[in-house]
Amino acid sequence: MSYMRIKSVVITIGLFFSMACTSQAQHEDPNLQAAYQAHGSLQLKEATDLFQKVADNESATVKDRCEALREIGVISWKFHQSPENAKAYLMKADSLGDYRSETWLKFLRIEEEQGHYSEAVEAGKKALAVAESDADRNYARYRTAKVILKDAVHQLEQGQSILTSKLNEALVLVETVLQENPTNTNASDVLLGIALVQNDATKALGAWLGYYRFADTESAYDYLKPAAQQLEALLSKWATKELDTSEKTQLIKALGASRFYDYAKLLAQKWDIKSEAVTSLIDYADYKEKIRQITNEFYRKSALGDSDSGAYIEAIGNLNRDLYAILSKTDETFSGANFQDLIREQFGTVFIISSSSASRNTGLVFGHIVNERLRTIEQYGHKADFTFTELDMMVSNGFPSWFWEDRGAGGYALSGGFLRIKTMFKFLAINAWEKVTDSVRRQKIEDDIQANLFQSDQNTDIKTVRAALSQKLELDALDELLQNLKAKGYTDKTLQLKFIEAYEALRDNATMFAHEGRHSIDRVVLGSEYRALGSAIIEYRGRLSQIAFSDSPKLEIANMLFGIGQTPTGQSNKMILDVYENWLNENKSRIPGYDANKWPLANLYKLKDQQLREIIRAVDPFYTE
Repeated sequence: MSYMRIKSVVITIGLFFSMACTSQAQHEDPNLQAAYQAHGSLQLKEATDLFQKVADNESATVKDRCEALREIGVISWKFHQSPENAKAYLMKADSLGDYRSETWLKFLRIEEEQGHYSEAVEAGKKALAVAESDADRNYARYRTAKVILKDAVHQLEQGQSILTSKLNEALVLVETVLQENPTNTNASDVLLGIALVQNDATKALGAWLGYYRFADTESAYDYLKPAAQQLEALLSKWATKELDTSEKTQLIKALGASRFYDYAKLLAQKWDIKSEAVTSLIDYADYKEKIRQITNEFYRKSALGDSDSGAYIEAIGNLNRDLYAILSKTDETFSGANFQDLIREQFGTVFIISSSSASRNTGLVFGHIVNERLRTIEQYGHKADFTFTELDMMVSNGFPSWFWEDRGAGGYALSGGFLRIKTMFKFLAINAWEKVTDSVRRQKIEDDIQANLFQSDQNTDIKTVRAALSQKLELDALDELLQNLKAKGYTDKTLQLKFIEAYEALRDNATMFAHEGRHSIDRVVLGSEYRALGSAIIEYRGRLSQIAFSDSPKLEIANMLFGIGQTPTGQSNKMILDVYENWLNENKSRIPGYDANKWPLANLYKLKDQQLREIIRAVDPFYTE
């Protein structure tokens, strides 16, 4: 079977570690960052062993031990499928008492993924009860509401009646989140599902717009505008009277056209619509869930060193052939290319078997197009055009993204174009807003910076220093962004919305248009020599542009500090840090307040944005031509 294989460009978009701390700053156990580095290098056993060392170290801080115990708990469940062992680790973490809300959300995950929805909801309620910050409380609300909706959908699929009181409880939870954070796309997704089950068309339209962060249907992407306009017309009508069968069918198809295939299936089953077009949507929704399950199991075995890529490709190939036969009424013309063309045309699907610069493991990129446009990029007198395609509603984003969960491939470079994984970016801005404005969360970050950067010396483990430096650079960048917006007179919810908008623009311009644009330019300028550079150098050159053309270089460097490792991505990040470290060593006298007792890199936050850009430009072969 012939499938398109690409080299993917992995953008490390940040590790959302639970940086909870005790009130008194204490140095971090160096094994913790070593564990995260091993985890970042996809070394499961090494990471597990290091997390275990931290968990067993009675001299380590309670914060570090709890963090390690939570990680081992997730590993025990996700990779080894041992819920009892996982729960034992989590109970130990809970008894130690640091960041208990996060611990209980791990319990929620284990119960939810086993289909124990009542137990998962109870775990979510415990997380909410012990949460210390607004951000953590809202996250617990969202996760709990999501489980309640999932349970309701399951009951519908089984032909059972739904408890209205439970859905109303979920509605209150998710609307509370959106009242405080109207940009929370995950909460909007759950609200859309609840509204459709409860026949609340007005809430459904608002939630759909909220998910995509559209002010109204006119502001929808051109790619989605026909679906948006049809949804608005049908939902507005449904708000005032019952839809007839034809209108219900159109609404189901419009949900599918806007990539909400699971909700399209939900309405089809609820209304018992069985037209050919609707049946195709149901078949597709079922197909992608089967692909998700097979792929996740293949990834799990890959992490344990027990996978068979040939058997995996054969299994998904059989599912592809089956779907092709259903949609085309024949399988005689089936091929990998024909199948890809068909599902792209009918469902906006991108389906690619790929490896990446973060891992050579076989993986699947399977997502849905929500936006597409052409962009011209110019850097240092060179230019290139490329098609910019945004994917959302991901079924799979490759092995590393599945392994890490909280970071992964932000995009994939193709000849003449680029795939941006919108799913990976949606939560980043919300996360950034909470880091800078949630007092409890911010204090924990500042405590880490104090203990592991400001109080560090050359005896402090360098991985610990890098992690704290990353937090410092990011917090400084976010503070600057927030203060600039406040200076323009923005306040309250408007301030939050403008912050989200500005943050996303900063990251898009750097990670997408500068970084990925550089790859397109390198292809044009270097021609056949491009691939000869090797993946690590290709990624390094992308990162040079990512920093040099960023309006907030500290944000980009902060994300690179976490991704040091043996993969091409990890190597390219190390090359960037080496550039800065060499400059710091050679220019100590030019840095106000340089502290020679610390690792040179620990002084990096003292440089101005323009200095950070100039240092990088000075080593770029295009800039120095």
